[in-house]
Amino acid sequence: MPDNEQLRRLLSLYSTQKLSHHFQSQRKTKDSMIQEIIETYTPEDIYNFAYTQHATTKHHLHLLSHETSRLAELSTDPLDLPALARSERTASQVSWFYLLEVEYEVVLREPLEVTTVTFPWPVFIRCTPNLLMLRFTILEPSMASRFDSGRIVKATKRLDEAALQATALRSLDLANVAPLDLNRGVKSLWVEGMIDAPKIQWKKARATTRQTMDGTYLVKRDDPDLYQELTDKPLFEALFSWTGGGNLSLEHFTVDATGGTLRFSTFSDLDTGAEYVVREILERN
Repeated sequence: MPDNEQLRRLLSLYSTQKLSHHFQSQRKTKDSMIQEIIETYTPEDIYNFAYTQHATTKHHLHLLSHETSRLAELSTDPLDLPALARSERTASQVSWFYLLEVEYEVVLREPLEVTTVTFPWPVFIRCTPNLLMLRFTILEPSMASRFDSGRIVKATKRLDEAALQATALRSLDLANVAPLDLNRGVKSLWVEGMIDAPKIQWKKARATTRQTMDGTYLVKRDDPDLYQELTDKPLFEALFSWTGGGNLSLEHFTVDATGGTLRFSTFSDLDTGAEYVVREILERN
């Protein structure tokens, strides 16, 4: 059974709005809301919430193409870690949801000592016949609140996304795996006026170039010459603002179109947030 502190740390990764709506809490602060949830609901209820609302967290998304259609033969546990919370398998896809226990090694002074703090880390993996998706909630633990002022020298995370991705790829043994090129989908959204970039990185013939617009300026809207230059260039890390109107629940996101990765640094809703943006990019890709 998980202890209350681990459940508290897990729930803190989700927005106050999501906690309030899902668990029907009327508490005014996030801390009091989380305490009420832990006292009222079972760990299984909390795990189910963490699974269904995972895409609403702040997260990194890695998209890779492959050429393996034998989904029925894939590993039942690609990370081989004692934290697989749920897996689902259909004819068209297989998915795994983990609540990993990740340790931070914390070096303290006065007196000098080394200790560890453990946090739950939600990780979601989905494989279809041609796409592998890995979604990692962004952990932003506040170590300063856990120790006396001035004692922390450094805190080091003992498990990272690159290591987990490498483990999953070895276990799944997919054919011809490569980062999914998202340039077509991203540029299509850009052409349609759904997104615009205040900050962008792209590849020239002999150099990688970065451009950061001043103030609230955007590339397509305010620098059409630069925008035209980028239409046939591979895009690397870029910050995009959503300019397409509607009820989108996030204002911006970061995407490395050539590397197949996205970063959502704010909370969002299921139907009008990160998943919506990813779906729109993939449909145009």
